[in-house]
Amino acid sequence: MAIFLAFVWFVFWLSSSSAKISQKFRKQTVVVYSLILTGAILAAILFRVLFFSVFMIPSGSMERTIIPGDKIWVNKLVYGPRLPYSPYEIPWVNILFWLAEDKKPDVEKGWWGYKRLKGYRQPDRGDVAVFNHPKSKDIFIKRITAIPGDTLSINNGRVVVNQVVQKDAPYVTYFARVEHDNYNLVRHLLDSLNIKTHKRMHSDHLNGYMTRKEMELLSNCRSVISAEIEPLRPDTAWRVYPKRKQILWNIDNYGPFVIPQKGMQITLNRHTVLLYQQIIKQFEGVEIKESGNHFAVNDIPFETYTFTRNYYFVMGDNRHDSQDSRYFGPVPESELIGKASFIIFSSDHGRFDASRIFKTLNH
Repeated sequence: MAIFLAFVWFVFWLSSSSAKISQKFRKQTVVVYSLILTGAILAAILFRVLFFSVFMIPSGSMERTIIPGDKIWVNKLVYGPRLPYSPYEIPWVNILFWLAEDKKPDVEKGWWGYKRLKGYRQPDRGDVAVFNHPKSKDIFIKRITAIPGDTLSINNGRVVVNQVVQKDAPYVTYFARVEHDNYNLVRHLLDSLNIKTHKRMHSDHLNGYMTRKEMELLSNCRSVISAEIEPLRPDTAWRVYPKRKQILWNIDNYGPFVIPQKGMQITLNRHTVLLYQQIIKQFEGVEIKESGNHFAVNDIPFETYTFTRNYYFVMGDNRHDSQDSRYFGPVPESELIGKASFIIFSSDHGRFDASRIFKTLNH
């Protein structure tokens, strides 16, 4: 940063100073333009790595908050910019390394350890955050639901953090079931509310994605018997994190689960090992195994384990169509890229949506 600022000051001084040496230098057009071009490239790299990024949303896991085709401005300064793990993560510089390699390079290899510059605040509940998927390293965008040290539960779709029921963000949607006794009347009502549903043949109910407010509104309408979250099949329980058949959770009834915090100590027993063994091995580099009636950490008997990182639990606003922490577990702080601040513009399949320009992504 200091070198870059010194360079910018030097270019400004050369272009504006009345000193004889700078006046003589300005006559060297090729040199001046080369310096300006180099400075512009360095500035672009610096801003891309340390200040902001722009991402396009390809999926519907955050609908209706964010829709496919939205271009999102991501602020890296909020949580503190994460420094690159290797030259392959530095824009334009990575091209030089690609060309210099005689064989296919290992772009996932970390040249440097994890380091993050200080941000002006910690990630908080309700933030829409961009991060690398803990396993595939693909770029995801979700809402932070629970922060390090929180106890998270999901009860019939309701998120409870530290025994306090959390209010849904404005556009959080669920796959809902609407039971009725008059299809035509209910269909007309849904159309007037611009709620899209589908009807199964010869059934007395409709299904569709709705907010809680829409479900409550429908519940009070004539011909609607009930409007609520569609119950999930029991066979979905094993699919959620930690994907252990001994723990019968599903995406609508989950936990309680304490989100790991740096310095948090857990007692090693069969239950805690089932919950945390995967992330401890993957992100903390420690393997926990059962040894007789006790547990061993890297083959050394231990009764407790102390976490070395902070983790975050993230969920999509489209609660029943989102690949999130309910499936892949909590996200370590090292995978956070930045906070999604606003939608720059939206364009999907060639259609430009002017109503979404500079739309903020508040809680």
